Amino acid sequence: MAQIAHDLKTPLTVIRGNADLLMEKDCDEESRESLEAIVRNSEKIAMSVLDILEK
Repeated sequence: MAQIAHDLKTPLTVIRGNADLLMEKDCDEESRESLEAIVRNSEKIAMSVLDILEK
């Protein structure tokens, strides 16, 4: 189970990291909202993976 959790969380971490980097650049409001949604949803999915792992 730990390996599966790791395999799911690693790509989420990469996605979130790239979204964070893109938010550091000047971007329009629509792009910023989309990037914030990516970060927020990647965090939710990562928390869900941890919840599944605990059960």
